[in-house]
Amino acid sequence: MLCRAAVVAGALLLGSASGDVYYMAPDGRDGATGTATDPFRSIKDAVAALGEDEWIEDSALCGATLKVAAGTYRQENKVTIRCGAAPFTIEPAEGAEGYAVFEGREAIASIAPSGWTAVVRDGTATGYWKAKVTKPVRQLWHGDELQTVARHPNVDHDWADAWPLGATAKRPPRCSFYNEWECGWTVLDDASAPATSLDQTSKTGTVSDTSFEGKDFVTGGGHVVTRLCAGGARFIPGQIVGHSGGTVTWDYAPNEGEVFSGMSNCYKKGAWNFADLGKQRVMIEGFGALDRAREFWYAKDWEELYFFPPAGADPNDMDLVGKTRDWAFLCENCKNVVYRGFRHVGTGAKGHGTAEMVTIRESEFLYPTYNRMMLGDYKMLPDGEEDEDEDGAVYASYSFRTPGVAFIDNRFKYLDGGLFIAAAYGRCVFENNVVDTVINGKAITFNSCRGASVKYNEVRLTQRAGGIRFAKSQGTATQHAEIAYNRVSELSCARVDASGVQLPGGEYVNTHHNWLWSSNTKGLRYDTGAERSRVHHNVAFANENGLMVKGDYMETFFNTAFEN
Repeated sequence: MLCRAAVVAGALLLGSASGDVYYMAPDGRDGATGTATDPFRSIKDAVAALGEDEWIEDSALCGATLKVAAGTYRQENKVTIRCGAAPFTIEPAEGAEGYAVFEGREAIASIAPSGWTAVVRDGTATGYWKAKVTKPVRQLWHGDELQTVARHPNVDHDWADAWPLGATAKRPPRCSFYNEWECGWTVLDDASAPATSLDQTSKTGTVSDTSFEGKDFVTGGGHVVTRLCAGGARFIPGQIVGHSGGTVTWDYAPNEGEVFSGMSNCYKKGAWNFADLGKQRVMIEGFGALDRAREFWYAKDWEELYFFPPAGADPNDMDLVGKTRDWAFLCENCKNVVYRGFRHVGTGAKGHGTAEMVTIRESEFLYPTYNRMMLGDYKMLPDGEEDEDEDGAVYASYSFRTPGVAFIDNRFKYLDGGLFIAAAYGRCVFENNVVDTVINGKAITFNSCRGASVKYNEVRLTQRAGGIRFAKSQGTATQHAEIAYNRVSELSCARVDASGVQLPGGEYVNTHHNWLWSSNTKGLRYDTGAERSRVHHNVAFANENGLMVKGDYMETFFNTAFEN
């Protein structure tokens, strides 16, 4: 064992300090000793004060507990904590009234010292205001109401507000690819479809409409989002690179080869769809689309935040907060760490790098990545984290890439991309969690997990996603993976090919006692690559299809499917 004594701010810290308790509070100070009367200000401060060399597995952190007082914490903690047999635990202080809340948002007034200024163009008020903000704002809130990213055309409700339609329907109607109004994120309908074209040489597209005249789409980092593939469910964003008169030009080259492989092979869906303008779907987001109340746009090029307040309102007098950070707790290359019992709004917590034995439990994550009235899309979040799914598609997501990860008793709600749990063939544990309201990707993807335990979870309400998917994940002859006692419902508002539970391959996976219902998907699906697995005592009803089991050496028994 590597031990040493060190004096930190007057406290004697020994290399092995199992059972020690330290404290953290919103009013903690720099250079604190971590006692109840002199608490640390942040997790990062505690690790810096108590830790030794980050790769020594017997520092004062190991076996110790950091007690976090109730209150609001606006901080990003990227730390490395490595412990052997005794974990480092971060948890709420006993007897604390209220929650310890990690906030990804902060008051616009605190990051825009010059305040808001009304924008006037050619002597006429535009209706929107601007503020100098050096931090990218990825969400804007007025009190408890999330505002809308500026988009064209406008819509009046979010997809999750309108779907599903209630218990009276056998299953919610899928949003038509040709008339998306029913899901709240509709794009241009047939009657008003703009002139659209692609230039295969320059790899640019153009969208032309008289309504674009007099607006500015080219500056501020806007996107054109379109469904390039005939029959495909994926909407691809491209950076706006030009705007002249009523024509907007966008670049799709950076996405080629990532989400689709070219003009003749559009992500497994066949031909490009621009020739059929009656079916082409287009949405534009950006500065030029800022034209009605409660829309905002952060122009990264200018470091300016634009906001269209309600009629007669002055944003200087409004309670506006913006999301400016992604991760309250990012445990880089950590080992044997327990993080439990916290509330997160607009931010998250995860292991990263070569992390192992990181347990995140009994916590709530609200709006880690989400924007209202948006299409499920790829590469849309400014400076957002990108992940590659098992099909090679790159998308912004709320990702946990952690070997040996365990998520237990957590609640995740309002995500742009689903949970992507990668374990580099370590064991994954995901039990008794709720994943609710996901726009893009699968709700939960397990990538390269061995012997995963996925049990007692609830997964519901996705826009263009399936539920639980194993990708390159499987069990072994001595440790089978298990997907059991999960409740999966109301999935895939607008996706052709998705499933409540899906295994594209792998072996030794036991799937049993799952309930799968009211979804525009297959209830349960084993593809050809699956083998040596058992499927039993599952119930699938009111889905597009019930159960589909392929593969060799499969045992399938005592399953029930009806009204599919």
